[in-house]
Amino acid sequence: MARVTATRLKGPNGELLSEQRASVQTVITPRPPLPEPPTIGEMLTNFAGAMLRWAGSGFPVVDEVTFRLRLEQCRACRFWDEQARANAGKCHHPKCGCTKAKLWLASEKCPIAKW
Repeated sequence: MARVTATRLKGPNGELLSEQRASVQTVITPRPPLPEPPTIGEMLTNFAGAMLRWAGSGFPVVDEVTFRLRLEQCRACRFWDEQARANAGKCHHPKCGCTKAKLWLASEKCPIAKW
């Protein structure tokens, strides 16, 4: 896909003194395909582990600022699908499968160290 740009130099009376045209080639690099998301069984295992860690640490939750920072990191990640699960979001990374709810759990971390 090419885009043409033009630069025109005009004199004090508005007359065209020179014109330059350049063609810029736009290269679109496709994203690599996402890996298969975790299966229902893997998500249940991940969820059970998260709940056990959360209970074992006394059910701590993060503050609003930390939640928002985590959410920003997820939204910038190629594995995140904001519209999944009725806008609860979903991480498609094979080691995760979480929704926004996981971001509130102080005992949890991103499996690929985003937060």
